[in-house]
Amino acid sequence: MGQENVLRRAKSRLLSGIFDNITDCQEETLGILADVDQLTELMTSLMEVRLGNVVSFQNAFSDLQ
Repeated sequence: MGQENVLRRAKSRLLSGIFDNITDCQEETLGILADVDQLTELMTSLMEVRLGNVVSFQNAFSDLQ
């Protein structure tokens, strides 16, 4: 009986550690996804600014002709 209890407790601690690691990975993944979302928003804004600059340049160039 004593050995079974030791094995049961060891198994319980091992499973608890595994679940803690899974939780940590999930939290890290959510953080990474939030960073990717922010990066996507920044890239979109940058592309909008660049597109606006191209249009302004084209308009200015057309005015010169």
